[in-house]
Amino acid sequence: MRDITPPEPVSEPEHDYHWLAWGGVVLLGAALMFAVWEVKRRMSVANPAIGPERWAQAELERIQQMGLPADGDGIRHHALVSEVARRYFERRFRLKAPGKTTAEFLEAMRQGGQLKPEQFTILQDALDRCDLAKFARVSPTAEECDELSRNVRALVKQTSQAETS
Repeated sequence: MRDITPPEPVSEPEHDYHWLAWGGVVLLGAALMFAVWEVKRRMSVANPAIGPERWAQAELERIQQMGLPADGDGIRHHALVSEVARRYFERRFRLKAPGKTTAEFLEAMRQGGQLKPEQFTILQDALDRCDLAKFARVSPTAEECDELSRNVRALVKQTSQAETS
């Protein structure tokens, strides 16, 4: 009979995984350097030279050249014009309105007080028409599409003149 032997010492692992930890540190450092570079690059880009008025006019011109009303796609025309109008007024008056309903957007415009009452009425009518086309699928005529575009162009022109006055 033999006596109980003491526990055997645990041997060191055969592989050294320190290189994995150092590799992770290097990758983390590279990711941080890239993040800093990207933030600096984005911050160094100057604000676009084109103002909200010129942007909106160019977009409305592009939409008109698409010829959607002539193709019988007044619904898409109204949706695009609505998007341009909303983005223009958000940029022009620095509103935080993405994702808001038309009623919430109009309430933000009303509270801001940037539009004259007659301008606000035109905007409200235009956005209500666009909502009818987008959500109720009421197909507007080519004349209604032209009128909508004219009204939004006029609002953009009027509010851009208000800025320079």
